[in-house]
Amino acid sequence: MHVEWTRNLAGDGRYRPVGELRAMYAQAGITPEREVITYCQAATAPRRATSRSHSRATPRVRNYIGSWNEWGNRLDLPIVTPS
Repeated sequence: MHVEWTRNLAGDGRYRPVGELRAMYAQAGITPEREVITYCQAATAPRRATSRSHSRATPRVRNYIGSWNEWGNRLDLPIVTPS
């Protein structure tokens, strides 16, 4: 499941209310009881996704520090391309 971090933001650049975030994530199949691991190219954008507001909507969220930079360079790890 992929949700671009910018979708967490409202039109004014602030984080959306927790209820909106929960609904958006639920639509993507991400619910509060599921563990969420955020990542990007170099672990900078996930910090935005693991903000207080986001954490309240999906409490089991963590940042993968190595991000794609680490994972994508290892031939022994799986890569799944979203449809």
